[in-house]
Amino acid sequence: MFKKVKFIVLCVGGRAGSDFFHALMDNHDQISQLPGCIYYDEFYKKIKNEFNAKFILKTFLKDYNFLFNSKLSGSECHDKLGKNKKEKYKVDTAKFKKIFYKNFSKINNSNFENLINLLHYTYYLACNRKTTKIKYILLNLHHCERIKKIPSFNFRLIYMYRHPIAMVNSAVKSKIFTYKGSLFTPRTLVWYLKRLLFEVRILNDYCKKPIIIKLEDLHRDNKLLIQKLCKSLGITYKKTMLEPTFHNKRWWGDKFSGNNMPGINRKFENKINPNFFYNKDIEIFEYLTNDIIKKFRYRFFAKPKKSFLNFFLPLKIEIFVLNFFWNNIKFKQVLSFPLFYFLRIIYFFKFLIYKKLNQNNLKINYFKK
Repeated sequence: MFKKVKFIVLCVGGRAGSDFFHALMDNHDQISQLPGCIYYDEFYKKIKNEFNAKFILKTFLKDYNFLFNSKLSGSECHDKLGKNKKEKYKVDTAKFKKIFYKNFSKINNSNFENLINLLHYTYYLACNRKTTKIKYILLNLHHCERIKKIPSFNFRLIYMYRHPIAMVNSAVKSKIFTYKGSLFTPRTLVWYLKRLLFEVRILNDYCKKPIIIKLEDLHRDNKLLIQKLCKSLGITYKKTMLEPTFHNKRWWGDKFSGNNMPGINRKFENKINPNFFYNKDIEIFEYLTNDIIKKFRYRFFAKPKKSFLNFFLPLKIEIFVLNFFWNNIKFKQVLSFPLFYFLRIIYFFKFLIYKKLNQNNLKINYFKK
């Protein structure tokens, strides 16, 4: 029978290494996790009014088929695992169904927390993995906004973060040059910028004492940082936490990072593409986020400059995105650009007001080694 365990929710502020952290936890015998982002808020919405084993199982197997055949993993590249990037994994769905049906009656009515527990327990047994030492279930939700759409439960929040300018740079670089730019739109850009400004400041609304891990530290000070994290969580440090894997097979990163991630990089540096930023843009971003940059001990790429006039001028990434869609004959996105351009300006001013009202009230800090 599956036992009562604690939960860790993993979220990220942008392109800041949440999947990389997820992969480092893969082989730990005290942490149960499924190999991929599972949007439990969407799953709960589908099954909450029909909480029976048959419907739940059918929905889970359909929506998350990539968990059982890594050929279906898409951009996560779980079909290119192992030393030679040729290994895959499969999980026996018949065995999964049998274990799930056998244990479903043991969970309390429509208790979603117990259902998540059961799904992880079932998956591990279907993979012939031991469950006796498990203390935590790791849920990679990716977006904090999803937490409040799930029935209330107790959890520790681990939030991956990165230099704000680098997050914007990586988002544009990774998303616009894959799938012919279909995953990146003017709406997406505004959404990224909104998350960049607001999300890290309101983490206490989701969870008391969130653990904020800087991607830079996860690379440069990996062993010491992970050892301290294990101590904080009350689990044993394992050497397996130094190598990103899924199903115990080396993972090389997703399609957006070129499926060529070297793993731990102790010389990790944030690189800024000059094609994405005017100097004034960096000045604006660093003016808006200067308190975070200072508190998280990041360096400034430019001198933060207060200029409301510059708020109204197009950002270089906005021009870059607009030109990209124009050149690729995506006129729907081109026509939507003015709306999201003005929405971005509104968010910048809304953030200034928010920051003014909450001056000297930045109650977060990053997790130090």
